[in-house]
Amino acid sequence: PWYYGPQAEAIAKKYIELRYRLMPYLYAGAWQVTRHGLPLVRPMWLDYSNDPQVTDAMTEQWMVGDFLLARPIVDENTTSAKVYLPKGTGIDFWTGESHAGNQWIERPADPKNWDYSPLYVKRGAIIPTAPPMLYVGQAPIDPLTIEIYPDAEPSAFTYYDDDGSTYDYEKGVYAELPMTCQLARDRIVFEISAQKGSYA
Repeated sequence: PWYYGPQAEAIAKKYIELRYRLMPYLYAGAWQVTRHGLPLVRPMWLDYSNDPQVTDAMTEQWMVGDFLLARPIVDENTTSAKVYLPKGTGIDFWTGESHAGNQWIERPADPKNWDYSPLYVKRGAIIPTAPPMLYVGQAPIDPLTIEIYPDAEPSAFTYYDDDGSTYDYEKGVYAELPMTCQLARDRIVFEISAQKGSYA
């Protein structure tokens, strides 16, 4: 990225750091691929097949796991991007701004600075995150931070971990931690159930 100058390098760094920050979420998603065959990155219609607005022609945005909706801007002179938010509430990952679902919204883009690519969090999300690292396994994930976006409807997520380098998970040496979250009248109810698997 440095070939294109300091501006491009800074933006590439921002998104590379985001990848490492989301690594616990992505790794848990990769486990779901192994366990159930559901792709980590998937077309909208796979999750929202009953929504008439969502068709197989919707190729500019997609789901990343159960809770993230990505709509990258890749055209050089784009000044705005249309994003379809399905049922529920979409929360702008960068600003925290909430938008009702079942609608198209238009997000401004800055073709001079390139630093905004729409990313939305589905209300109800449970997203484990890690501190920034230079490479996977550079250090233990400490602290592991669980970001929650509670909704009145209960939601669930299973955090997953293993040693990251062997096939011992096939022998049960892994950790699954089921998590649930719900917004009650006057409080947030967040629970972590007992671990499954023998990985410490």
